Amino acid sequence: MMDIKQKITVVWVEDNKLIFSPNQEELEYKFKQNFGEFELNLIYDADGSLLKKCIKEDDIDILVTDYNLEGDLTGIDLINSIRKEGFLVDVLFYSAQDIDLTDVYRKTDPYGFVEVIKGKDNIADPVLEIIGKNLRRCSDIVFLRGLIISRVIDIEQDINAFFVSYFKIPAPMHNDFYNYVLENKYSSLVGKSVTIDKILKSQQIKGQFKKLSVYMQTLEQNRNLLAHCKRDPADRNKLVSMGEGEVYDRQKIKKLLILASSVSQDIRRLTEQFST
Repeated sequence: MMDIKQKITVVWVEDNKLIFSPNQEELEYKFKQNFGEFELNLIYDADGSLLKKCIKEDDIDILVTDYNLEGDLTGIDLINSIRKEGFLVDVLFYSAQDIDLTDVYRKTDPYGFVEVIKGKDNIADPVLEIIGKNLRRCSDIVFLRGLIISRVIDIEQDINAFFVSYFKIPAPMHNDFYNYVLENKYSSLVGKSVTIDKILKSQQIKGQFKKLSVYMQTLEQNRNLLAHCKRDPADRNKLVSMGEGEVYDRQKIKKLLILASSVSQDIRRLTEQFST
């Protein structure tokens, strides 16, 4: 029986194929030499259109992009499109010119990172390096479990901030509101999701936040399952939830991270609506 290798997808956006092609050959050769147990899915994209397709299909691990692209499009635009979707994607950004890198160095998401190199010569080696970092990080299933748990904690903090804003709690009462109402053992994420659902209905804005409460409950359920997982003895790249039979692999956890990012964006939108 033929082994199915874990795929890593690299989308390389560059409008000059003369820059991509020699790097492609070198990268594919060195990838086989260094990461032969994985499959490299290297996608050349001249104008960003294939990147959009990969984002839609949740099939991207690393973005490699030049700053200057066709027309008015820049590499920063592509990085921002990744950030907007909240994907667990690492980015290698290169440019032959000096540019303001303030926005570039911001993380693509709480768990993605950006590396920047100057120049367009020998880009294959930096791409190989970022692939190695991605594989070491994202192939460690226990590390990914920690990301989910951490992400849900972040969401709960965002929800607390929303409740403070919505209920217009005076500043001197914030600590008591957090400690007595929001952070006790009876105030679970599921309970908070029910409260948010009631608020959405009372404000007649539920249609703007479709399935938000359901997604919150899904995250809570999976966070609790992941907290009681162990490595699958037959496959160290999978986690098995003890007593429940749930199995988590890299792709399943990535989908949960995307879901968590969507929930975070909705909670922040809610907070902005009721912050005045």
